[in-house]
Amino acid sequence: MRAAQLCGIRIDHVDLKQHRLRVFGKSSKERILPLSPTTAMALWKYLATRREAAIDERLFVTRRGRPYNRDALLELIRSLGDSAGVPDAHAHRFRHTFAINYPRNGGDAYTLQMLLGHSTMEMVKTYLQLAHADAAKAHRRASPVANWGL
Repeated sequence: MRAAQLCGIRIDHVDLKQHRLRVFGKSSKERILPLSPTTAMALWKYLATRREAAIDERLFVTRRGRPYNRDALLELIRSLGDSAGVPDAHAHRFRHTFAINYPRNGGDAYTLQMLLGHSTMEMVKTYLQLAHADAAKAHRRASPVANWGL
């Protein structure tokens, strides 16, 4: 999801039983995203620290209890990136990395389009081209015909 979408998530948008999350995209368009068991568990632990929070409050808040806005989130990611030695860390890098790795790991294009919230396949095609380039490179490296010297 985009940084602004992440900042806009409220506690009542999280369904830990069903492992899913409601996200509101451009033009307030709603989509439901699945959560991995690992992510659901991390959210459960995080929410346990916010027992006093009202259900309609923002999910992610700063240490001072203020809802994250896009700028605060970007600063947090930049700071964490610096600490980890990752240059040019920014929120969109997570989205981009997910979009590239999803097809690399066998995900299909239509599900990727839905997860990213794109109304057309145009942007998804960019990510698929990167995955296809990886497949071609892997084929050249592992092809029995090429490796047997036939």
